[in-house]
Amino acid sequence: LKEELNHLPIEFIYLSVDKDHDKWLRKLKALPSGENVHHYRITNPDAFMKIAQIPSIPRYVLVDRMGKSISYEAPRPGSLEIRALISQQFETKR
Repeated sequence: LKEELNHLPIEFIYLSVDKDHDKWLRKLKALPSGENVHHYRITNPDAFMKIAQIPSIPRYVLVDRMGKSISYEAPRPGSLEIRALISQQFETKR
């Protein structure tokens, strides 16, 4: 998805709730990287999930450039639905 949409002004943010720091670092090697990709590890996942009202993981959230939630339960990155949802957002901004 990242490579396919690299022509758009999109930031990809990966939040991890891994409690094991070393395990998280190992997983980072398999995840995309680049200037528009950001990885963060949540050090208190239980509190974060409660505050953010996230009932389960993995969770995909689509947020517009103003921070407004477009989809709190966005389709998976490999789906056709997410591509359509993102394309729709950029079409309505023109």
